[in-house]
Amino acid sequence: FPVTIPAKEAYIMRYLKRMTEERLDIETVEGKKDFIRNLVAYSIVMEGVWFYSGFMVMPSFRQRNQLRNFGSMINWVLRDESLHLKFGISLIHNILEENTELLTEEFAAEIRNIIIEGVDLETARPTKSLNVTRSQRSSLAYRDNMISFCSGFYV
Repeated sequence: FPVTIPAKEAYIMRYLKRMTEERLDIETVEGKKDFIRNLVAYSIVMEGVWFYSGFMVMPSFRQRNQLRNFGSMINWVLRDESLHLKFGISLIHNILEENTELLTEEFAAEIRNIIIEGVDLETARPTKSLNVTRSQRSSLAYRDNMISFCSGFYV
C-alpha cells in the first residue's frame, strides 16, 4: 500500500471512532464540536476531496474517446459525490446556525486544520497512473484551491 492509505485510514478513524465506539452527548458544546469534526472529516474531506479527486482520472478516458460509456458512468458518480458534499456542507451550516456558541475563531481554525490535513493527505498520494507529476499535483496552487473550496463554507 502507498504510505498515504494507512495515513488516510488513521485520519478518518480518529473522527469516526468517537462517533461509533463512545457515547456522544450532543447536548454538550464539546459533543457538538465532535459531531461537527466528524461531519467535516467524513463529508467534506472523505466524500468531497478524497472520493471526488479519486475519480477525476476517469473522465480523461472519455476525452480521449476511450471507454466512453465508462466515462459517462463516472460522470454520474461525480455528480453523486457532489451531492454528498453539498448535503454535508448544508448540514454543517444548519448545525452552526442553531448552535452559535460553536462559532468561535478557535473552532474555525480547528476545522480549517482538519480540512488542510485531509487535503495534504490527498495531495501526497502517488500520481504516476494519473500522468501528473507529484510536483504538479502537490503544487501550492492545487493545495490552496482545494483548501479554499472545502473550507470556504465556514471560515
